[in-house]
Amino acid sequence: MGEKFMSILVVEDDKITGKILKLNLKKHGYDVIWVENGKEALDTLHSTLGIELIIADIMMPELSGLELLREIKNSPELSKIPVIMSTSRQDSDSVKEAIQNGCLFYLIKPINAGVLIEKVKEALGHNASILQDKEKIMLRTNMDERAYRTISIEYYNHIKELIETISENLDNEKKDIQVDIRKIEAGANVLGADHIAKRIKQMGGVPDQGKRVLSAREQNIFLRDLKEFCNVFEKEFQSYLQIGIGGIDSKAS
Repeated sequence: MGEKFMSILVVEDDKITGKILKLNLKKHGYDVIWVENGKEALDTLHSTLGIELIIADIMMPELSGLELLREIKNSPELSKIPVIMSTSRQDSDSVKEAIQNGCLFYLIKPINAGVLIEKVKEALGHNASILQDKEKIMLRTNMDERAYRTISIEYYNHIKELIETISENLDNEKKDIQVDIRKIEAGANVLGADHIAKRIKQMGGVPDQGKRVLSAREQNIFLRDLKEFCNVFEKEFQSYLQIGIGGIDSKAS
């Protein structure tokens, strides 16, 4: 579910390797953009919204992978995008330099398809749950079902309102929007919406004042996570939405 529509930028000058990477990623439901050098990658990043992961070779013409990595991490607009480096070079200096410059994972060619997908999922937070099991949350927080239903519906309604606000903002081509990140994170932590909590952390966490200004790029990515939460909630708790906050407990119905 979480894998579909995620956009990955592959930066690889070797055509065979690039095609193999693109094929393996698309097979798992990812949307892939493939460019052949670092300069094209930067142009694509600045002109394309919604890219959530970069997989880049180190040895490339015009702008190397390490130079591209430094450009990305020095850009306020791009620095939160995770980067996976790939190369046939196994010297420790290259690994050390890539890690020091903010590389998340370092893969040695030829890249094993299983390892690639595993690292991609980890980088994109797919190992984080969209909504943890209700019984586990109730046990951990000592809530009864009525309290859980009230809190979860209130959070769901808040997320739905935020989705409408962000969608309208993007439709009107407005760039930045201020969002109460603290409130979103608090609800995510209580309900075990780890995917949302992890995304907030990737965007820089909760600022002291609680609110954060999101760029159009961040809004596009965050919007997907919020919609994914609502889709899962609606499937799992349709009865909650029918009963509402003030309704009777499902056990008594």
